Amino acid sequence: MTISNAVKIMITWVLALMFSQAAMAQIPDTFTNLKVLPKDVSKQDLMGTMKGFARALDMRCDDCHAGDPTKGFAGIDFPSDEKENKRTARLMMQMMHDINTNYVAKVEGDPAREVKVECITCHRGQHRPRMLADVLNDVLKRDGLDSTIARYHELRDEYYGSFTYDFTAEPLNEVAGGQIEAKEYGNAIALLKLNLEMNPQSPFVMYQLGEAYAASGDKAKAIEQLEACQKVMPNPRLVRRIEELKSGQ
Repeated sequence: MTISNAVKIMITWVLALMFSQAAMAQIPDTFTNLKVLPKDVSKQDLMGTMKGFARALDMRCDDCHAGDPTKGFAGIDFPSDEKENKRTARLMMQMMHDINTNYVAKVEGDPAREVKVECITCHRGQHRPRMLADVLNDVLKRDGLDSTIARYHELRDEYYGSFTYDFTAEPLNEVAGGQIEAKEYGNAIALLKLNLEMNPQSPFVMYQLGEAYAASGDKAKAIEQLEACQKVMPNPRLVRRIEELKSGQ
């Protein structure tokens, strides 16, 4: 049985709470080679920042810090800048500070004062902040349709219910739309049929599947899908579109 990412995160945080006191005892009271964080940052604040990184990117200390993690915190060389991830993290912290200070803070109106960009805003529990449609498009270009459908199921099994990916109808619709534009109608229809399986009452999927069938030349299936869409979301324009297909225009 596969453990979902949401469960993994929960387990991680439970273990973090269990071992937090022991871990804090291994962390020094003063820190060196701080280039973005305040030189006098407290242990509590620094650990809070690091835990925020861990949750936002699903990463552990040794993903950014050099050393031997098998020896616990004592084996990690925190001041070292050896790892690229640590250098990248500094750039991201500076970018985030710039966005919040020089842009978000200058937006007028009360709601703006409640907005703050954080690591988790973009990363949502993944190392690289990518949208589901982008991930699927890459797999489709590189490995083809079957691998794309398999990858979608893998991601859905692992991440459904978490905040990492959007499993509403829109991402698959977006990928399928690109395939329609590229005149890869077989790919588009297969992706939309998968989308309809996952979102059986979505009129937007029904409509796009109908148009994909129409573009491929299968008017009978196009009409069938558009009529199903009309039952779920009645629309005069949809009626006219169905009539166009039936009249052969």
